[in-house]
Amino acid sequence: LEHVISDQFILREAYRVLREGGVLFCTTPNNQGKLGKFLEHFMPDDPTHINKKNAAGWFKQLHDAGFHHIDIKGTIFHGMPPSPALRGKMKRYGLPVSVKPFFFPITFLCGTLYITAKK
Repeated sequence: LEHVISDQFILREAYRVLREGGVLFCTTPNNQGKLGKFLEHFMPDDPTHINKKNAAGWFKQLHDAGFHHIDIKGTIFHGMPPSPALRGKMKRYGLPVSVKPFFFPITFLCGTLYITAKK
């Protein structure tokens, strides 16, 4: 969603083609407002991310497209330890690693949003 100009068109089209009861699942960067601007100094943002919103913005867009049962969760890590290189080294030595999202309840601190919405 962050790569398209008209997210509303994409969401309405997804709603149209889903069967009744179908679920839309997507992940997208979280627009973290001033916190995001600060973090970009340390980790530059992808220039192809032309359309970023926070959880409230995506909720409104999904609702306006017709979706219900909208669930938006924020994640701070996509694995533990957070560094893929370190996970790779740990795996080689037989140490336990986790490759799954770690959700955090305060979404404005999260870099990625996991979104599910039902038709």
